[in-house]
Amino acid sequence: FCNGLSTLLANLILRVNPQTKESDQPWSIEYKIGSECRFEYVKLPMALHHKKFADIAMIMYDFGVLLIATKRFMHKKWRAITPDTTIHLNTVGLIITFHSATFLDRIMQHIATLVNDIFNDDEINEANSQDLPSIEENFSDETVPS
Repeated sequence: FCNGLSTLLANLILRVNPQTKESDQPWSIEYKIGSECRFEYVKLPMALHHKKFADIAMIMYDFGVLLIATKRFMHKKWRAITPDTTIHLNTVGLIITFHSATFLDRIMQHIATLVNDIFNDDEINEANSQDLPSIEENFSDETVPS
């Protein structure tokens, strides 16, 4: 059996809200934030449509959101997340987070904006690199003065 599993599951299901103090050690603050983690449902923003979970997982994690399953609206079946999971329109996510449900929509929009900025920068850089001549073209024998 896994030590700590029962505590983890209890914390995810129950609403635990420990108070941090200025005198708390860093490990204690981290523990208290971790104990606040719980399951939440969140509508995944349209801006994440067609994104693979493997491409956005670390960004979501950095914002305190861990996506573990998805369900399309009007479907009954939840699907566990894998690295190959693609986000679709009209999808609800089952997440683990320490954020209040009040702020989740805003946090998800911020994540979506950041993901789109990163993907658009990658697409722009890729398009620009295709337009640039190669080094060989710039320094071919024909362009070198004799």
